Amino acid sequence: MSLYFLSIPPKKLSQSITSSSSSFKLNNIKSWKRNALGVTINLASSDFGTTAYGCLRNDTGTKIEIFEFDPATIASASITILKRGLDFNGDLTTQTTNYKLDWSANETTVQLGTDVPQLFQYLKEYVDSSIIAGAVPASTTAAGLVVEASQAEVNAFTDTKVVSSVTYKLIATPAKLQATTANKGIVRLSTAPVSAAEPIAVGDNDLRVANASTTAYGIVEEATQAEVDAGTATGGTGARLFVNPSTATRVIVQTYNLVDSPATWTKVTGLKYIEVKLWAAGASGSRHANAGGGGGGGAYNEMTFSASQLGATETITIGAGGAAITGSSDGNVGCNSSFGSLITVYGGAAGIASGGNGGGGGGIESAGSVGTGGEPFGGASGATAGTSIFGGGGIDTDSAGNGGRTVYGGGAGGTGGTAGTGGNGGKSTYGGGGGAGGGQTASGSGGVSVFSGAGGSNSSVDGTTPSGGGAGAYTNKASSGKGGDGRVIVHEFY
Repeated sequence: MSLYFLSIPPKKLSQSITSSSSSFKLNNIKSWKRNALGVTINLASSDFGTTAYGCLRNDTGTKIEIFEFDPATIASASITILKRGLDFNGDLTTQTTNYKLDWSANETTVQLGTDVPQLFQYLKEYVDSSIIAGAVPASTTAAGLVVEASQAEVNAFTDTKVVSSVTYKLIATPAKLQATTANKGIVRLSTAPVSAAEPIAVGDNDLRVANASTTAYGIVEEATQAEVDAGTATGGTGARLFVNPSTATRVIVQTYNLVDSPATWTKVTGLKYIEVKLWAAGASGSRHANAGGGGGGGAYNEMTFSASQLGATETITIGAGGAAITGSSDGNVGCNSSFGSLITVYGGAAGIASGGNGGGGGGIESAGSVGTGGEPFGGASGATAGTSIFGGGGIDTDSAGNGGRTVYGGGAGGTGGTAGTGGNGGKSTYGGGGGAGGGQTASGSGGVSVFSGAGGSNSSVDGTTPSGGGAGAYTNKASSGKGGDGRVIVHEFY
């Protein structure tokens, strides 16, 4: 925008205008000025520059309106108005509806050029530009101009900036100086003691803040991987250690059931070791006219393997529980569960129809057999229930006898009682409980387990998954009990 300093004689409005008119006409619009030789010439748009202002006044001096017009139309019969109802306050830009008035022809004086509005605006722009042009950049020893810094310049601690080939000092507004999680800046330093209501920004050597404890805020130290692995509580600075997620041991648990078998386990980068827990399946009980023997429970075992002991993949097999018997026959054995070739646990032996013998519980080295628990040191059959740490034993007798109990192996199935009540299934701590024997008069109780499934109680009741042996059945029952399925759980440590 440019404004030129010039003075033009007042003229009269030749045609009335309303408050909404966008042009006006003047009397005697020709010969408004004289040149250097004294010759009268017409006014041209170049005399005004690119912007021009005017003022409308009535002859009685009771009202006034300031307006902006297009200097390119000054020589036209009708001069174009660009803005009306201006309120002069140093910038003639805002139009106010209430200031736009109606004006009568021949009773309205039109002042153009430097008659007040043009002069004031010209002076304002001239003075502003003169001040800026004459100023110098600020320094530590002289007042002068500065440039406001951007947030990025504040974060980068930038001191100066070049604008139009001149180097200026940068200054930041208070809002840009406040520290946030994204921006560098100023924080408030509190006084001791520290509390949740008084946050504090401290350096490494600020001794006003004590070490953290279970009951107080304070300073902590990040644990190294070695300290995490060793379970160290306090670091070299004496402060309590905290664990960064990147150094913390992560544990992922994956559970595999019969529906998943066979499954493929894949070793993931960063694995340290795994802990594998396996349950073999329980056997089903037999069904017979005299009495049905209970199925033996499946064994349990667990082992830990380092990542280096493991292949890129390992096949997981889940043992299926022995199927229930609807005819008059022996039960079905419980199947083994395994993790690759590294570890296998063995299923329980089936209940026997002839004589109603209970099946032996599965062991951690071999399956159970008729009346005898799996190896090692499986419980043997005999006049009393054979007990073991790794496999339970049945009782090889035609009278009602209880199955042998065990710790890791499966409990033996109870013997069916031909003349009365069937024997109880053997108990186990980690393996599956043995199934109850089915007698002609009544069935025994299924063997219970602390960490695995229980054996089936009463004729036709299935063993509980994982590893429980199924109950034997007398022929007045629809079927014997099914053995509980196996299971494998893998704990992965990273």
